[in-house]
Amino acid sequence: YLAALFSGIIPGTGEFYGESYLKAAIFFAIEAGLWTAYAVYDGKGDDQTEQYEQYANSNWSINKYAQWLKEQQFTGYNEIIDPNNQNLEELRLQVNSVERQNFSHQLPPFGEQQYYELIGKYQNFVAGWADADISILSKNEASPNYYGKYKTQMYTDYAADRQQANEYYDMASTSTTLVIVNHLLSAADAAWTVSMFNKDIKVKSSVRLQPKLGSDYRKIIVPMANFNVTF
Repeated sequence: YLAALFSGIIPGTGEFYGESYLKAAIFFAIEAGLWTAYAVYDGKGDDQTEQYEQYANSNWSINKYAQWLKEQQFTGYNEIIDPNNQNLEELRLQVNSVERQNFSHQLPPFGEQQYYELIGKYQNFVAGWADADISILSKNEASPNYYGKYKTQMYTDYAADRQQANEYYDMASTSTTLVIVNHLLSAADAAWTVSMFNKDIKVKSSVRLQPKLGSDYRKIIVPMANFNVTF
């Protein structure tokens, strides 16, 4: 139990306690490697997230998106009073009113994680990208420029950058999962290692009085001790 506790806290220490030094080094090295991987991939995820958020802030516009909704006369478009409104939160609420009547998702508050996710995931938001041509972008499904199939390079690049960030975070998450597995495996192995260590070493001792003949051939009693170690 003590060995399992040691390795459950710090992998390898239970094996070290059981004098299995090679396995102790292996489990400890795995632990260090996994935490290093977590730090590296989590850092890459943060850097990638900052990069794609800055890209979106520079290249996606709610004003352009609102103008497209109004020009295409989506149901409820009159809710959008002025697409050029610089009070972006006020404009967002007006846009949300139109979106609720036409699409499955509404634009979240600026800066939220969902905001950055949705503008690169759902087709209705493609109109807000700087390289989208809203003069031809149509709500008519029969049109070759139907918004549901329309792609721009910025929309595609942004989606790829965001996916890359998610993959980095997935790798970091996998590392922490493997850390837990390493703790459990090391704890189980440490318990087994010490159990085998204890079973392999057997110590027997005894003390007795044994009669012997002295140099003058007289019988004497001599104390005898026996200590036996097998492994």
